[in-house]
Amino acid sequence: MGRTRKGGSRKKRGGFLEALKAAANNQAALISNDLKEAADKAKKMAMDAHRGVITNIDDAHRATIKNIDEGKVKIEQTVHDATTQAQKIASKTGATALTGNTQDVSNPLPAITGGNRRRTRRKLRKRKTHKRKHRGKHSRKRKTHRRHH
Repeated sequence: MGRTRKGGSRKKRGGFLEALKAAANNQAALISNDLKEAADKAKKMAMDAHRGVITNIDDAHRATIKNIDEGKVKIEQTVHDATTQAQKIASKTGATALTGNTQDVSNPLPAITGGNRRRTRRKLRKRKTHKRKHRGKHSRKRKTHRRHH
């Protein structure tokens, strides 16, 4: 084994440029390695985020399709129930017609007579103005022109 030289600077001994080049290369390799790791990490994070978004979209789509299917089933059930009910009513009506409804139809119910004489809303606009002008009529006593309102 050869002896190592203890004294003197690297410049004086020679090989200074090579050492500088080696250090620069080493530093560049370290930086490049760090950059590569950072890029890989960023890519992985982006892929994870993308995967998460796609998963959420898939889940939402799946839930929407499921809800649509459930709604369709419910609507079909409702329509089926309504149809069944209508058929029952129709069959009952048909049976009543066949047995013969003997009620006298020539004499319908008498017309409803009488009504709201005071509270009519036919002339709302006129009434509104009149009401506004005379709203204090019953609340306070007037001394003159009492009968002309």
